[in-house]
Amino acid sequence: MSISIIIPFFKARIFLKNASKLSISLLNLKNVEIIFIDDCSNSEDVNYLKKIVKDEKNIHILSTSSNSGPGIARNLGINKAKNKWIMFLDIDDSLLISNFTKFIKFVEKNSSDNLIYFKHSLSSNKKKISNNNYKPKLIKLDYENRIKNFIRLEMDGCVIFTLFKRSFLNKYKIRFKKGYNEDIFFLYLCYFFNKEKIKIFNYLLYLKNYSSNSITNTFTIKHINGYFAAWKDIYKHSKSTLIKNKIIMKDDVQYGLRGAMAFMIKRLIRSNLSIYKKSINFNMILKLFLSIINKNFEIKTKYDKIVYDCIHYKNYKLINKKFHGL
Repeated sequence: MSISIIIPFFKARIFLKNASKLSISLLNLKNVEIIFIDDCSNSEDVNYLKKIVKDEKNIHILSTSSNSGPGIARNLGINKAKNKWIMFLDIDDSLLISNFTKFIKFVEKNSSDNLIYFKHSLSSNKKKISNNNYKPKLIKLDYENRIKNFIRLEMDGCVIFTLFKRSFLNKYKIRFKKGYNEDIFFLYLCYFFNKEKIKIFNYLLYLKNYSSNSITNTFTIKHINGYFAAWKDIYKHSKSTLIKNKIIMKDDVQYGLRGAMAFMIKRLIRSNLSIYKKSINFNMILKLFLSIINKNFEIKTKYDKIVYDCIHYKNYKLINKKFHGL
């Protein structure tokens, strides 16, 4: 059993020292390979990292040809990886070393699987926050119900909480697309092609840190475009496969699209952008999502209510006033 851990980074000097120390600690375990991918930060960051890891044979430092986002960097890591399993680690996150040996043994027992999900915790500014995204019961569902719940936005769309068999990714040519929020469609494809049950390692392994400068906590037009692109890809792919074969219904996809749009509106309201920029981004979210969302729907959730009012008012200041504090 062997794991390749892929760590993309961009201008992340503040996190490189801890990430490299973690990597060296992981090398004390058998058959672990660490692949750092520099997404065209600067030579100083790469040289700094090289000084720390020195001549460690199983730590590799690669660079993308141009700044393309974490997904393309991860693709380079997948293509260069040599081990059986692929794990993705964000540069500002960590792993619980004390449980990693248990994890390796668990993976060895379930070596015939394609995907293995593991327990994770969330923190912000070193303070633990509630983890509503950890839903092992949904992961354990059968194929049809699992992918249905994913499309209905009931499940987390991050790849960092799953171990992937490299041969499975290569067999179905699953790779990340360029841009932000690239996790979503990648994970959707994994759930689509994996018909088997997914095992869960129920010991804490991944420590997710929501730092203020991370991609997760920033909000720009690129993030809006990336998030919409992921859901548009799901919309198109599910229409020609899952819906056509009656695995899910059209309403399931529309439910997910409304949830995705409302999620973006929610993030927009909580962002630190000026009212002027929020208004511009609000209009963009409406234009993009309403191009594929059916405007005639029954309001069943608070997210449905957000979408309904956005369609009705089409004015950010009114929406902000109505839903402030979400």
